Amino acid sequence: MKSIWVGIKRGTLFATGLQAYAADPDLQQERMTVKKVNKMRLAEYIEAMSGVKVSLDAMFDVHTKRIHEYKRQLLNILGIIHRYDCIEIHHSQKIHHLQKIHHLQSVLFTLKVWLLWAASRNYNFDLHVLESKAQDAEDRLETVASQAQKMADIVTEQWIQIQQVEQALHRYHICLS
Repeated sequence: MKSIWVGIKRGTLFATGLQAYAADPDLQQERMTVKKVNKMRLAEYIEAMSGVKVSLDAMFDVHTKRIHEYKRQLLNILGIIHRYDCIEIHHSQKIHHLQKIHHLQSVLFTLKVWLLWAASRNYNFDLHVLESKAQDAEDRLETVASQAQKMADIVTEQWIQIQQVEQALHRYHICLS
């Protein structure tokens, strides 16, 4: 007879047509044998891993359920710790980002001040150059004006001399006639 225990998947029976076998004494005996073999395998594993010899008559499932409950509670606690750590990390990253932003703002402010100072320095230099050029132009204008005045004086004096020569020539022509 083919065993139906092949249909067991991690302690859960497939629910297809197994009701008919529930009262079968041979099947119950086979179930007990499979259960005992699995208990023996578990006891050998526990002894190999921890060195503790476990009685096959002990109730393994009670301990397994209790361990499972502890594991579940521990996983819940670890989940809470993980979420707390994520919040803390997020908070510290937020603080770190705010510090970076503050640093960048101070760097930008320093850069703006430096740029304004450089522009002011350039404007002051340009202003000094323009003042110097204006002073040079004013000096040249005074020089040219002075030369023009001297030339005007010379021209006026020569004009007067020409007028005097013309008058003398005119008198000479009158005297000759």
